[in-house]
Amino acid sequence: MRWYLQNATELNILVCFEVIHPVLMHCEDITQQLGDIQVIHELNNEAPSLLRVAPKNERAP
Repeated sequence: MRWYLQNATELNILVCFEVIHPVLMHCEDITQQLGDIQVIHELNNEAPSLLRVAPKNERAP
């Protein structure tokens, strides 16, 4: 399962990672659930499958 998360800062970056956190598996709108990139960094401790951080216009296929 792969999600694209856009943070709420002016950086407007996109985060792509495979969700292995059991709670996130049930979130349909991850963007609203995790709008802050800091939350993603904290989650990375439990979800080490963080793939990459890319500009919004550089979306992965």
